[in-house]
Amino acid sequence: MLAFRSLSRAAPRALPRVSRASSSLLARLPATRTAAVRVAFPRATYSFSTSALRASKSEVDAELSAKLESEIQFEEEVSKEEQMPASIKDFLASGQFEVVDVEGKEEVKLVKKHGDEKITVSFSITELPYQDEDLMEDDQAFDDAENLDNQPASQDRNASSRSAAEEDLVDEDAEEFGGAAPPTHLTVVVEKPSKGPGALSIECTAQDGALIVDNVHYYADANQAFASTPEASHARVDAYPGPSFATLDEDLQVLMEQYLEERGISQGLATFTPDYIDYKEQKEYQRWLQNVKNFVDL
Repeated sequence: MLAFRSLSRAAPRALPRVSRASSSLLARLPATRTAAVRVAFPRATYSFSTSALRASKSEVDAELSAKLESEIQFEEEVSKEEQMPASIKDFLASGQFEVVDVEGKEEVKLVKKHGDEKITVSFSITELPYQDEDLMEDDQAFDDAENLDNQPASQDRNASSRSAAEEDLVDEDAEEFGGAAPPTHLTVVVEKPSKGPGALSIECTAQDGALIVDNVHYYADANQAFASTPEASHARVDAYPGPSFATLDEDLQVLMEQYLEERGISQGLATFTPDYIDYKEQKEYQRWLQNVKNFVDL
């Protein structure tokens, strides 16, 4: 569902870039063609600008509030029809971790005790790597569309090229969202408060139900692992990060993975995390809509 909602919300983002590409194409057309285009669409441009000037603040506020309300109702209906994924129910029922989920916050923490150790797993609902990559690819696609005017073409051909670029963008997004779920980045911090101030901070990637260890850091002060203060953040930057996990001896890698599995950092967590991100993102989006509407209505 995250993929579907993200695609539906992201669709309008293409429109400004299509307009930008269209404007650029028109700007570089010969004068006679440009004039023809301008004569063809005078009324639409003029009516938009004047209507915007005529709209009063109260009218705009009322329309915005009404639109927000319709979005809220739509999302509530979607939420009623959706069921909590079994992966979330099973993970919560296992009682392995306590979920620390604060309303309005993007970070989620999972906390547990393992003997004399305190284990904290954290991840963010806004850290979706494919979004930035898609934006870069989309920009490149529309930049390519802008360059199409280097070849002689009629106005209809330019329009067809723009339509083809839009269709390719939609097809690529549909294929992307219909495939594997995007990776989720987790940070696992293992502390031993009763024995020493140090901590291990393990960076992992969860994808397709598998958990991959990326890096293992050691910090002499556990505060550096969380970087909760400016001083801790500065000390963290100066600390030696350790080698890339993939470059370690294979036996050492296997033992480190077993070390994590004994502490519940396993396949179940890799399955739970992306589903919970989807679940929380939906709740936060609905809360955001309501907060914005409440502010507009003041």
